[in-house]
Amino acid sequence: MDSKTQKQTISYFLNQQILLSPETIQNIEEKQIPTIFEFTKESKYLKDFLLLYKELLPSFIEKKEIKIDWKELDKYKSLTEKKGTNSYIKFLDLFLSEKYKFPQQNKNENTKIIKSFMEDPKKREMQSFVELFNNRYNILRSFLQSRPELSNAISIKRIKERNSKEEVALIGIIKEKRTTKNGNILFELEDLTGTINVLVNKNKPELFNLAENTLPDEVIGIKGSNGDNIIFTNNLVLPDLPVQEHKKSEDEAYAIFLSDLHVGSKQFLPEKFNKFLEWVSGKKGNETQKNMANKIKYIFIMGDLVDGVGIYPNQDEDLEIKDIISQYEQCATFLKKYHIT
Repeated sequence: MDSKTQKQTISYFLNQQILLSPETIQNIEEKQIPTIFEFTKESKYLKDFLLLYKELLPSFIEKKEIKIDWKELDKYKSLTEKKGTNSYIKFLDLFLSEKYKFPQQNKNENTKIIKSFMEDPKKREMQSFVELFNNRYNILRSFLQSRPELSNAISIKRIKERNSKEEVALIGIIKEKRTTKNGNILFELEDLTGTINVLVNKNKPELFNLAENTLPDEVIGIKGSNGDNIIFTNNLVLPDLPVQEHKKSEDEAYAIFLSDLHVGSKQFLPEKFNKFLEWVSGKKGNETQKNMANKIKYIFIMGDLVDGVGIYPNQDEDLEIKDIISQYEQCATFLKKYHIT
């Protein structure tokens, strides 16, 4: 590639807010440029992508989508250059090497994915959490408002405009919960319009026991008498779903739900986890336990497979494995050993 074409190529990528490493400029061929140009426009996963390294060129030329955290890639590249580690190469291996591809789905499985939530990673602002709580409140509120006793529920703002001793119904989030000096339970309940105190009298045992088992941030329904910025509770309603006949599979099958493995932490218990995996694969336990294990069809791991790196100050002191890629590799080794994919 002549110097003029090089300058034009660099200029184009700059307009796309993408930098080219010196090695990329040396290794890129002129005939490949249109394909790479096209890929940078079409790809859905180039948000936060800043620097095109030569190791990524084959993927760009083949228009191979890579869902990757580009900021993390840059960080590992920097670590490799400064400290001589192989973190960058291992990071690339994780996303580019064929050995990390997910296995082909067994076509004989009768699992049908009805809906899959996908969202690209992004920085969460305070407003994100506000929207989360508002969305959660509105969904649970709709459940509660379908109950006959709460069908006429009104906002806290409107309740404060009502006369005292009037029967009212409302739905809100428990902002605070405490026990008064008389042994009653006092909630501070809030909705999108304001806050109000709600008193549950200890002399109403069934109601009191229900109130005792509630937690802050729960959405509840209240029916009671209106006082001066306080409601005296006569009924407390939780957003339970109506009991319906369970739909059952023709075959008896079990599912296991796990979370927070934190592989890589000094607190992780490899021997215990191995023992669990041996039971799941039918190699441990008495006959009853083995029969149960044979009926396990699904294992759901909900989150925190590994402990991570740099999550909090001085975390490395708590780590048995100090490299994020090695943590994932260790986790994969555990699961792959027992054919869990």
